Order: sequence, then structure tokens, then C-alpha cells
Amino acid sequence: MTTGDETKRGLGLWPTSIIAALGGLLFGYDIGVVSGAQSFFAEEFGLSDLQIQVAVASVSVGAIVGSIFGGRFADRFGRRGALLWLGVLFGVGAIATALAPTFLVFVVVRVVVGLAVGASAMITPMYLTEIAPPHLRGRIGSLSQTAIAVGLLASYLVDYLFTVSGDGWRPMFAVAVVPAIVLVVGIRKLHETPRWLVGRGRADEARQALLDVGTAPDVAGREIDDIRGSLSDERGARLREFLQPGLRACLVVGVVLGVAQQLTGANTVLFYAPRVLTDAGFVNQDSAILATALVGAVNLGATLLALALVDRVGRKPLLVVGFAGMALSLVAEVLVFLGGDADPVLALVFFVTFIGFFGVSISPVGWLLSSEIFPNRLRGLGSSVSSSLNQTASLLVSLTFLSLANAIGFSGAFGIYAGLGLVFLVFTVVAVPETKGRTLEAISSYWYARRTWPEDQPGGSRS
Repeated sequence: MTTGDETKRGLGLWPTSIIAALGGLLFGYDIGVVSGAQSFFAEEFGLSDLQIQVAVASVSVGAIVGSIFGGRFADRFGRRGALLWLGVLFGVGAIATALAPTFLVFVVVRVVVGLAVGASAMITPMYLTEIAPPHLRGRIGSLSQTAIAVGLLASYLVDYLFTVSGDGWRPMFAVAVVPAIVLVVGIRKLHETPRWLVGRGRADEARQALLDVGTAPDVAGREIDDIRGSLSDERGARLREFLQPGLRACLVVGVVLGVAQQLTGANTVLFYAPRVLTDAGFVNQDSAILATALVGAVNLGATLLALALVDRVGRKPLLVVGFAGMALSLVAEVLVFLGGDADPVLALVFFVTFIGFFGVSISPVGWLLSSEIFPNRLRGLGSSVSSSLNQTASLLVSLTFLSLANAIGFSGAFGIYAGLGLVFLVFTVVAVPETKGRTLEAISSYWYARRTWPEDQPGGSRS
């Protein structure tokens, strides 16, 4: 299946990247909108805390399935073709959610939307990574997470606007149809990625795609040769290949970074901040949702900072600083909520510092590394495994946070996530390689050579 004439002139690197990143914006909007909407649909449907958790977590159920099959979908229909159909699913899901007549229908539709969320989480950065030159891959690849942050902030602002206008929760979900339409229309003007085209024997189209994003003609030729070599046996990739020495470590790093993005407690802030802040003493739902928008704004600002830094200071330093900062922020939240008499201002302050460290580190860098570290022929499969476990961890957090807080208090819950953050900090220092400035082919070679870079291999030179 194709979605248009692959030989037409492209739009250039940055316009192409921005259009594709709309998949990330829809991801962010659809996971964030439930934060401000939950009190309203909970009241309309008469939900308990357990049912609220089910409503919030339902999108993660679908996202797990979307993550598992998203890689195969992208490998079969192309990264661009997959993004087009995801845009359609996002748009239809937005309208169907807004029209849901019962709690059961709401949950079912959110599961379906989750299919698009899970697939988009891996396909969007995969597309961006595969069109980007090595020296810009960090910035281009991180555009997906930047777009997610934009989508989150937009969802909080839309929640606030419809809250103060008194229009309720249904328009909050319906708004997502607008960026979905833009994605569907815009994606038809883009090229497929060079790596997918070469893998399908369409080298001339791959060369044109490289030229249209600014690659010099001689460099484009060499890159196609490199891609052809690395993908010569692309068909038939199996999960058991990750049992090979070297590749085991690759899979472990991808999986741990995937779950770390969720088990550091980010979803407790992104999904439940209005509830936590209201319990901490914010006087009404309006002010709590507006405070959550501040959290979203800081998340976006931190993600933009990461975009500027990731190709300068590298991936690993950002992760180290981020995990340390998140853990310390959550320790501060433990102290704020200890004893049950929380200061709402301090609770918000440490939410903001937590999300700032999250936004500059594991939030964008986790997705970027997931799209970089797997060998070319195993990238779709590896990204699917990492993304599906990421969504499984998201489901675990969103489905248990309120129950956990009811059982051991907010201080106890935040203490657990702080401890996990320290574990992930140690893992990063010990096991995560620095991929800044490396070609995807060099990163593949690193794992096959059992964690040795090409220039350190016998007769090797830096790629």
C-alpha cells in the first residue's frame, strides 16, 4: 500500500518533520485531556475511584495492543502510510468519545483510541529518526516528544476553557479531530523514509527522499549503500534474535528505558494532578486545572530545552540529571504530604520541578533512544517490545495510583516512585550507551560487537 506518488518533490526536512510530529501531538492530547475531564464525566456517569482509574487507564489498554502490532503495521504499510491511518483513527475516536452515551461505551472507545496512541508512540519517532541526518537526529527525533508536550499543554488549556465556560467534558475530547485532519491531509505530501524504501527495493525513491531533506548527492549515495548492507537480511526478524550476545543488552536497555518513563511517576502528575492538588487544598476544580496547565507549560519548556541540548551534551547526561532531579522532587513531595496536612503551593512547586526534570530527560530521550538503539533489521520489532512494555507500565500506574494513595497516602505513593527513580539512575550510569553523533549503522555495529564502537573494533574507524 502507498499513499501517494513517492517521486514527487518533498517539503524539506523541517516541514516534513513537523507534519509527521502531529502524531505525537495527538498522542499527548489524548492522554492529557482525561486529566481535567475526569471529574465531569465521573459525575455524569456516577463513577467510584476504581471506575475513574479504569476510565483513565482504558487508553493504555489499547496502547499496549497498538504498541505490539504498530511495528509490524509500519513495516508492512510504511511509516508514512501507518501515520496516515493513525490520523484517521485519532479523528474518528475523538468524535466517538465526545458522543459516548454510557460509561461502558466511553471505555470501549478510549481503548480503540489507545490503539492509535500506542502505535503513534513508536511510529512517529521511528519516521523522524529514519529521515534525519546523524548530526540532527537528536533534535529531529525529539520533535515527537516535543509535540507530545504541546499536545499535553493544549489538552490542559482546552480542559480549563471548557470548564470555565461550563460546556462540560464532551467538547474537550472532540477538539482532537482538528489536528487529526491536519495530519491526514499533510502526511500525503511527505516521502516515505529512505530505510523503508531501500528495504522494499525502491532505491531511486529513497535517494530522492534523502535529497529532499537536504542530503548532499554523494552522501545520499553512500547512505543508501550503508542502508542496503544493513538491511540485506531484513525479512524474517524474530524476537529470539535478541538472545544473541550483545543484542540481549540492547533489548534490556530499550525495555528498561521504556518502563522507566512511566515508573518514575510521571503519569501521577500528568493524569491525576487536578485530583492531587484539590486534595492538597486548592479551593476549586478550576484553579486545580489551571495549575495543571502550568505543569504542562513547564513540561513543554523543558522538552524544548532538551531539543536544544540533546545533540550537544548527549543523551546520557540528560538522563542522569533528569532521574536525579525527579527522585529529589518526589522526595520533597513525600515531605509535603507527610502527616496529611499538605501545603498546596509547595505541592504544585514540586510537581513543576518534577515535570521539568522529566521533560528535559527521560520523556524525550527515552523515545529517541528507543528509535535509535535497535539494529536496523530489528528496529520495528525492538521498538514494539519497548513501547508495549512502556504502555503496560503506564496502565499499571494509571490503574493503581488512586488506590495506592488511598492505602498508604500520597506521601507513600510518591516515595515508591522516588525509589524507582534512583534505581533507573544507577542503571543509566552503568548500562546506557551514548549515541550522540553516531549513525544508525554504527549503533547497530556496537551491539553486534558486544558493546564495542566501530572505531574500537580491530581495523575499525569512527562512523
